[in-house]
Amino acid sequence: MMKRLLFIFYILLMGPCMMAQIQLTPYLPDELAQKSPETYRLLINKLNNLISQNGLVISGNSERFILTCNCVEVSKHIVPGAPNKYAYVMDCNFYIGDGVSGVKYASISVPTKGVGNSESKAYMNAIKNLRTQSPLISDFLNNGTNRIIDYYERQSQGIFSSAKACMANGDYQQATYLLNLVPQGCSHFDEAQELLVDVFNQMNEADSRKLLMQAKGLWAANQNQATANQAVDILSQIEPFASSYNEAQDLIKSIYSKIDVINKRTWNEYVRNQEHQRKMEKLEVKAQMERDKQNAKIRETSIKAAAAVSTQRIKANAAVNAQKIRAARDVAVAYALTRPRVVYHVHGWY
Repeated sequence: MMKRLLFIFYILLMGPCMMAQIQLTPYLPDELAQKSPETYRLLINKLNNLISQNGLVISGNSERFILTCNCVEVSKHIVPGAPNKYAYVMDCNFYIGDGVSGVKYASISVPTKGVGNSESKAYMNAIKNLRTQSPLISDFLNNGTNRIIDYYERQSQGIFSSAKACMANGDYQQATYLLNLVPQGCSHFDEAQELLVDVFNQMNEADSRKLLMQAKGLWAANQNQATANQAVDILSQIEPFASSYNEAQDLIKSIYSKIDVINKRTWNEYVRNQEHQRKMEKLEVKAQMERDKQNAKIRETSIKAAAAVSTQRIKANAAVNAQKIRAARDVAVAYALTRPRVVYHVHGWY
């Protein structure tokens, strides 16, 4: 729990830059990977660089919107000399779109050239020489990402409805996955973040209740020191903001009392060890927070700007909400990795 408090403090220092950004999935057909693995790796790296160099995020959550590329040979000729060299001129066509529905949002053609001792070397050098930084490419990415934001402007209410339905059915992973799709540029982003906090609260309530029932079952079945240790460890996982926290603390006290009667000396030693561990964790947190305060000065301007537009209630709950949002995002990312592979429809793009 102490490590989680450290993590919350780090989130506060990082501020709005930790929030969701436009996410793109770099995509190339599987046929290219089978035909030429080296070409596939080079182009995938180019797509990844194109995304990261322009302030976007390589998707670890959403797979709907893709950035893809198709290289078309313009000319090929032999350069006279000893030995002969080959020269390639190509147009590399980049596309951004909805890979699920097959709707293309933006495209751009970037020329490139390559020379090599063989046709394959010339081709690979042409890809290596492909430049992915220019005002035209920035405009291309802006056009594509603006269309993605427009999509979420239109679809956000439907996403919220689906997320709420998932919450009602106890499918919190799907709810967090859906809400984390809404990017920061969308006017509904703040609403999505608030719902993420609600999802985390409900998920935490459900998990806390399960932990409480599990501990009660263990303790009721066998009241000895080993079982007490297990039950207390389980109950310690219940967060202070959960509604079952007080009941869990009461059960811990009851277990302490019972064990004290059963085996006071052994149990007291266990408690002392636990207390010592908690004190060491607190000292660790205090030392880390002192170091983090130095970093906080660098971000003071952004934190004050955020604080000026926040209410006193948001200030008071910022730490807890930031933790919940990040935890919910982690759930979404982990859940996204288990989803069936997306089949993209790019017919007519190339």
